[in-house]
Amino acid sequence: MTASRAAIGAISSAEFLPQRVSLLYRLSGNDVPAILLTSAVAAFALWGYISENLIVAWLIWLVLASLVRILLNRAYRMRRPGPEAAARWEGFFCLTSALIGTAWGLTVMLLYPERAQFHEILLPFLIGSVAMGLPPALAPSPKSFACLIVPIFAPLIGLLFSQGGAFNTSAGILILVFSAVLLALYVSSNQTLIETLRFSRENELLLEQVKEQKERLDLALEAANILIWDWDARRTSVLLDGSWAIILRVGKETRALTLDELAQMVHPDDMPKVKQALSDCLNGGESEYLAVHRVKTLA
Repeated sequence: MTASRAAIGAISSAEFLPQRVSLLYRLSGNDVPAILLTSAVAAFALWGYISENLIVAWLIWLVLASLVRILLNRAYRMRRPGPEAAARWEGFFCLTSALIGTAWGLTVMLLYPERAQFHEILLPFLIGSVAMGLPPALAPSPKSFACLIVPIFAPLIGLLFSQGGAFNTSAGILILVFSAVLLALYVSSNQTLIETLRFSRENELLLEQVKEQKERLDLALEAANILIWDWDARRTSVLLDGSWAIILRVGKETRALTLDELAQMVHPDDMPKVKQALSDCLNGGESEYLAVHRVKTLA
């Protein structure tokens, strides 16, 4: 493991909060059709065993709760909050999830039929719990997952154990096992997501390093192709930069020469155009002295 990867591995998942909240809202709403379909199946199974008014009120509540999630998702996309607002928007989503989960949990308590056995409604509510508890949209936020699942299972398990009897006790234990499996699956999904975000962050850092190294290399190559000399008119000497010294094979430091010595370095065939460029610069025809010519090494 490289030092960069070790640093990324040490990053807490809290630092990925903006990315996780963005994924949370991007994926939210995909499970609404499954929730409404499961609610309809449960209502059909319970019809005739409990008050029809209670069933209708329960369905209306779930539809309203789903609409609230959709509106919240649309508000997030329209406002596009920055990273500093991620915690607040996660709180909004957790509150909505808690309300929906509470609706499911209280339904078990309020709609319990007095003239039927509990196992006759256990299956529909388990179907509903599975539909509510396994949406992949909750993987980015453990808080939202807890806010949804705890209100669903706590009343259900409490009611089963409070009723007593072999069947109710076995069903309560079965739901506890199901809850443990559900939690394990969610933890695995959440860890996979965090690891994916870490690899994404690592790739971004590596890409930035590659760009920085490329920029440095480009600057180095550009500087290597430029030879600069400064003429001290008062002392009538010419100062050559390090690139000149390397080409002339006299070291890597700047070197001072006279104009005559510099002229002797110019190839005879290139001397006319060098003199012309120098004359144009001294006469004000050109703002900069620029000449391309061959030179002879001094060593």
